[in-house]
Amino acid sequence: LTYISASDEMATAGAIVPRAETVESLAQTDVLCLGKAGTLTGTLVDFQPTKQVGEEDVFTQTRVEQILGDFARSTRSSSKLIQAMKVSFDGSKRKPKEDVIFLSIAGWQGIVFDDEDLEGSFILGFEDALADHLDWSTIERIVDEFEDAAAATSSNETEFMFAYSPELKRLRYRNGSPRLPERLIPLGYLFFTEEVRPEAHATVAAFTKAGIALKVLSSQAEDQVTDMVEEVGIVNADGSPADHLSGSELKALPYESQATAAVQTEVFGSLTPDQKKEVVQSLQKQGALVTMVGDSVADLSAQNEANLSVTFRGSSQAALSIADVLLLDDTLNELPSILESGQAIFNRLLDVIKLTMVHVVTAVL
Repeated sequence: LTYISASDEMATAGAIVPRAETVESLAQTDVLCLGKAGTLTGTLVDFQPTKQVGEEDVFTQTRVEQILGDFARSTRSSSKLIQAMKVSFDGSKRKPKEDVIFLSIAGWQGIVFDDEDLEGSFILGFEDALADHLDWSTIERIVDEFEDAAAATSSNETEFMFAYSPELKRLRYRNGSPRLPERLIPLGYLFFTEEVRPEAHATVAAFTKAGIALKVLSSQAEDQVTDMVEEVGIVNADGSPADHLSGSELKALPYESQATAAVQTEVFGSLTPDQKKEVVQSLQKQGALVTMVGDSVADLSAQNEANLSVTFRGSSQAALSIADVLLLDDTLNELPSILESGQAIFNRLLDVIKLTMVHVVTAVL
């Protein structure tokens, strides 16, 4: 009954906990590892349109932004990128003729619409991934506004291109591999900027107050992680600035020193999936009970190795399949209170066990 009550309490707090024993792990967590610093950030989106040369635009900027909103609401993807687009652009959910998500393996994803008011193939991806299929013949290569924006691009900003083909071409070959349409028309650039959520400082402070050490195990380059970590207040146990280590620096250390670094370092950048798992293992060998928060394929090894795996509702299917705790909000805001609830529930369980033992001993005597 106590475990059933615990599941209800967790749901109220903003999490789904499918296994009863998870409550005990929540109560005993002393190290919380984040698969990326972006877990503590929100995403802002800025759209810079290209310019058509010599004739009217294929679409006006307002129309492209509406299509971006339709794209985000119609795809099966629930990535952070797509969620940010939903917030930034108005649009409607459509039934696409085809919806493919190849962003992680090919650098792009696409939708084919075949509606009376919107027809064609729309591709969102990294420009390098689309380069051989782009048709710049009627488009200025780079508009002045984009040059200014590109020059100001910060280390925590990611750039994507949005492109279009009027033809209804399949986006997969027969074997299922990615197939980009030819002569894609560049419609514009999307800049996704990670900014620290206003509530992130309070979240980090709540973990610190609870005696839970925070570590960032990121695949991103170290310089992309450092600024965000400093801004949210992740520091050493003595309050000094957090220690940083890159994946290559970790690899160069002697084996014995790697275990020490896992304990003493708060922020890791450019880690491979195996290195993330090894950091978790090193922490466990030092007696830590580790909870790993992840949402992508790069985090899976570490999540499998951790004592507890936490993910978000909008995470990859693979991350959802192994999660011990599913956060219903795609932020860490509620996790401190969820951990606190876990500790309170665990303490109640201990009280029940103690009371039962008293009755058993009394009966025997």
